[in-house]
Amino acid sequence: MAKNLILFGCGGHAKVIIDLIEHIPHYRLFGLIDDDPNRSKHFQGYPILGDTSCISKITAPIHGGLIAIGDNWSRKKVADKIKRENKEFPFIVLIHPTAYISPRCDIGAGTVIMAGAIVNSDVKMGEHCIVNTLGSVAHDTVIGDYSSVGPGAHLGGNTILGMNTAISIGARVLHGTTIGSHTVIGAGATVTKDFEDYVVAYGTPAKFIRKREKDETYL
Repeated sequence: MAKNLILFGCGGHAKVIIDLIEHIPHYRLFGLIDDDPNRSKHFQGYPILGDTSCISKITAPIHGGLIAIGDNWSRKKVADKIKRENKEFPFIVLIHPTAYISPRCDIGAGTVIMAGAIVNSDVKMGEHCIVNTLGSVAHDTVIGDYSSVGPGAHLGGNTILGMNTAISIGARVLHGTTIGSHTVIGAGATVTKDFEDYVVAYGTPAKFIRKREKDETYL
C-alpha cells in the first residue's frame, strides 16, 4: 500500500514535487498545507487540508512530508513553524527516479532531488535542501541546511556551501570553493573564488555585487 505524504506550500515548486510523487508508486499525496488565509480547497487536483495548525488533527496515517517552497529562507521559516506545532513530524528524502545518487553520500531529512540530478560520492547534504532539475553535486561536497542548487547548476568537488545559500539556474562553482551562509550566486555565474556570508554575487567570473539581509527572498 502506498504511503501517505503531506506537502507544505502551494506554489510552483509544489507543482514539481507533486509530479515527482506521482512517479513514485510507493507514495501517494494525501493533501497539502497552506497558511495563506485566502487558500482554495484544492491544488493540482489534491485537497488543501488547512493551515499548519491542522497537522496535529489529522487522523489518517501519515508517513511524512516535505516543505514544497523554493525560497530557502521561506522554507526554513515554515520548518520552524511545523516544529512548533509538531516537533515529531517526520520529513522524508524524496528523489526522482531519474536522478543518480551515490550510495556513499549522506542526505538530510526534508531534502528533495529532482529529475536528472546527480549527487556523487561522499557528499554531505543537510536538511531541507534542493538539488533541482539537471543539477549536479560532485564528490566530497558539503551543503548546509536549507540550501539549494538550481536547475542546471553544477558544484565541483570539495565545494562547501553554508546554510540558506542559493546557487541559481545554470551557475557553476569550481572545485574546492567555499561559499558562506545566506549567500546567492546569480544565474549563469561562474564561481572561481570563495564568497562570505550574506552576499549577492554573479557574473563570469562571479563578483561581489552587494550584501543581503538574512530574510531577504530571492525568488
